[in-house]
Amino acid sequence: MKRSYLTSLLVCFAIAAFPTISLAGLSDGLVGHWEFEDNFEDSSSENNDGAAMNGATFTHGKLGRGLSLDGQNDMVRVPYDVSLAPGEGDFSVSAWFLPDATGQTKMRIVDSRGSGTSGETVGWQIIIRQTTSGDGFYFQATGLDDASTNMRISDGRGKNYPYGEWYHVAMVYNADWEARLYINGRLDSIIDVYGSYGDLTSGLPLAIGGALAYEGVEDQQLPNGGAHNTFKGRIDEVRVYDRAIAEDEVDKLYLEGGTGPFIVRDLTLHVPDDHATIQDAFDYLNERTIQGAAIATIQVEDGTYTNYDTIDVTHPQGKQIYLLGNTSDASQVEITFNENHNGVRLKDGRDLGKLDGFTLKGTNHTGNGLEVLWKSSLTCGPQMVVQDFDKGLRAVNSSFVFADHLVSKSNGSHGLVCDSGSSLVARYVTTEDNGGHGLTTSYGSTTLFDHSTSKDNTGYGINAVFNGTVRALTTTLTNNTAGATNEDGVSAISWTQP
Repeated sequence: MKRSYLTSLLVCFAIAAFPTISLAGLSDGLVGHWEFEDNFEDSSSENNDGAAMNGATFTHGKLGRGLSLDGQNDMVRVPYDVSLAPGEGDFSVSAWFLPDATGQTKMRIVDSRGSGTSGETVGWQIIIRQTTSGDGFYFQATGLDDASTNMRISDGRGKNYPYGEWYHVAMVYNADWEARLYINGRLDSIIDVYGSYGDLTSGLPLAIGGALAYEGVEDQQLPNGGAHNTFKGRIDEVRVYDRAIAEDEVDKLYLEGGTGPFIVRDLTLHVPDDHATIQDAFDYLNERTIQGAAIATIQVEDGTYTNYDTIDVTHPQGKQIYLLGNTSDASQVEITFNENHNGVRLKDGRDLGKLDGFTLKGTNHTGNGLEVLWKSSLTCGPQMVVQDFDKGLRAVNSSFVFADHLVSKSNGSHGLVCDSGSSLVARYVTTEDNGGHGLTTSYGSTTLFDHSTSKDNTGYGINAVFNGTVRALTTTLTNNTAGATNEDGVSAISWTQP
């Protein structure tokens, strides 16, 4: 007997009878958890680590990083272990996946049985099948087999899920009651079990993104070097439990990924591998909420990048975003910005947790290298160079900048500007060969210039006017054309030399 709740989804995996309130934590009974955070390790206590087959790799996933598969023969092989063997008992499986349109009839998400004759091949599997129209898929689970009986949880013919979106699937099996299938946290269908199934242990490796066996034998009679019905797209957060998880736990697993996009653990986006430009990576983050203590890092690979427009940091959780280049040698990541464009800009109370590892260059001394406006904040260094802009760094309107080992040089106007009630902490900073002052602080702003150098500038080494205050500790001021320091009657410079 079969009851269908969300209409026509076709998935084959057994899923449990549940209380409405969960008493166990999501780590209880967890025997496999593959997060794909740039590795194939199992983060459960069972250490069921997987291994890549045929070039399976990583990209950004639903939660942090995820598994990337090409649909040819990529997959992940997890060696057989008794902890993953359900026997005649309860078990559950869940996963996030994003399928690409491939033209393939079937794609396997998670599989313990391999390919073979239904009712004769022991194990379970979760499969999606392309619709007749070819523009979407439905769920097919051919996969509860105890060598004598085969049963599908649902037959989703007529249901059309579009490719290119993230989906959550959970299959829960209660050996004494029923099996349930959930799609995106909602109950899709149920089949009665009542102890009618036997041993569901295949003795085969677990496959993520394909099948590894035929008729119960690994790597036999399968195309593409032992892979079958391989998955094209992304898979993330695969979990296997040795118990039937509760309905509210399924809901928690779904909500962890967010009905809207969330980032709940550290994430690294690679430029240009994951995103063509830095702004593209920021745009990706702008569509997501960064939760808890997670850090989102935009990692730019070594190289010379040209024709850049202003990089605008607008994410409300910008303190949890790091923009990094080569943090050992700033010269290895050089970005040239178009004329009349700033380098990196923050405004309207936005923040950036860390900026490091770049040489930022302006064009024809236009724009400002680092522009921090209207109660925004920035932490930068210790590998940062800004040059050939109008101003190297400009903090105005009650903003805050912490700069460590920043070099601001060859700018058309000033090297560093702290203005209109802002604060600048500059440690081991060098400002040199600028067309104006090395450092200027004004209009009620305060600068700590610590163990720093201002040299070879056309203006003053340090300029403080209109109630600006500068405390220069162990600081070198040399060869500045207008002089070492300048202050008007209402400003103050306290300077100690090395």
